[in-house]
Amino acid sequence: MNEITGPQNAPPLSGAWPAQLPGPGTPHSLTRPVRYLRYRAFYNGEQWEDAPAPGERRITFNYARVFCNKAASYLLGRAPGYDVAVVPDPAANAEPPAAAAAPAVEAFLAQVAAFNALAAADLDTAISAATLGDGAWTVRWDAAAGLPRVTGVDPSGLDARWRADDLRTLLWLRQSYWLMPAEMTAAQQAALDQPQADPYAPLRAEEEWTPTAWRLRVGDRQIDGGPNVYGVIPYVLFPNLRVPGEFWGESDLADLLGLQRELNSRFSLFSRILEVAGNPVAVVSGVEPGATESLRLGPNQLWTLPEGARAEVLQLLQAGGAAAHFKYIEAVYRAMHDVSEMPRTSFGDSAGHGTTGRSGVALQIELQPLLHKLARKRAILSGALERRAQLILAVARVHGVALPPVRITVQWPPVLPQDRTELVAQEVSLVQAGIHPPTAAMAALGDPDPAAQWPTVIAQAAQAQAVGLR
Repeated sequence: MNEITGPQNAPPLSGAWPAQLPGPGTPHSLTRPVRYLRYRAFYNGEQWEDAPAPGERRITFNYARVFCNKAASYLLGRAPGYDVAVVPDPAANAEPPAAAAAPAVEAFLAQVAAFNALAAADLDTAISAATLGDGAWTVRWDAAAGLPRVTGVDPSGLDARWRADDLRTLLWLRQSYWLMPAEMTAAQQAALDQPQADPYAPLRAEEEWTPTAWRLRVGDRQIDGGPNVYGVIPYVLFPNLRVPGEFWGESDLADLLGLQRELNSRFSLFSRILEVAGNPVAVVSGVEPGATESLRLGPNQLWTLPEGARAEVLQLLQAGGAAAHFKYIEAVYRAMHDVSEMPRTSFGDSAGHGTTGRSGVALQIELQPLLHKLARKRAILSGALERRAQLILAVARVHGVALPPVRITVQWPPVLPQDRTELVAQEVSLVQAGIHPPTAAMAALGDPDPAAQWPTVIAQAAQAQAVGLR
């Protein structure tokens, strides 16, 4: 399988393609492209619904982008780990797997993660999913590196169908993208309608997959295809936040659009008021029209007015006008933090709490809305990361890498800073009291694989006792 299409040297497609695809889906699915366009533009700062009037000042405080980026940083600021357990095959009557089998799989996954720079790629995908509402990866074989290549996919180029009773199982997927002849194999170029003079001229391509077959089309011509040797569609799709009963998800921006526009409008209006207040407007009454043209505001300006005329400077911020504007802006701003479940504390704001530090429990209580939001996202993303890891292993096995069947569990790092001193003392007491086994204490202290480390701990403890150390 090459980077762009599917398995290499696959036999021709013969009757494996479905004659009719399932229906197009629900209204939520059908309006997905429109949502993507609106959310992507809003994230990029296009947040006003109409064109500005001549000379109108508009201020955009793009908290929408800040909220998406900040939530993704809390979610994947530290990459999660994998706990791998080898699953014996009872039907094969084979010997139990070697103790080194699980660490070997973990080492292979770590090698793939380093090759693909997955820590940065996953953070990008988390930001994109928070903005658009959906995220996707595809796993292909990189023949040059001899490793699976994991690529983030723009969900706006995807269409898919899934089992009605299992939203995680894909039945059909199509990805639309631009493809250059220089990226094609010689056989694929020969299958085009006509040779392309420019090897870098982009062509519109559609790649389609089912669990049994795949094909690549450019225009109306199928240029590649064959049986799906993986047995599963090599894509992982996941929602940012689950909409009940729907396959496609919802953006973090769904409930912020109106509040963000109102904040921009109020700030822009207040900015114009301050500008006028800094350059006062003079109101003159009792004079002929045109007689005020010589009157100028500024230092050392002396006005001469006819008898009975009256002049005064318009005060726009008198009688608490500024305070009323600030109070309303603060209410909108607070509502944005409430709706986004991102308290000011998550931005490092400790105003109103004095200079003394707060306990970890107090900080956790203040951040409860964010922690609940992350818990929902982690529940979805854990399944997606586990499916991706299994897909990485499946692609590697097809291309000759010997890997046993395994069960994979995602291990998430703690969101909040941990008080290591207190935590160590607590775990020591629990182990000495026989409440926690040592491996549970090691896991609580952040060890990614306590079971693998425990024999090393025992061996080193024996060596220490042999030389008279505790």
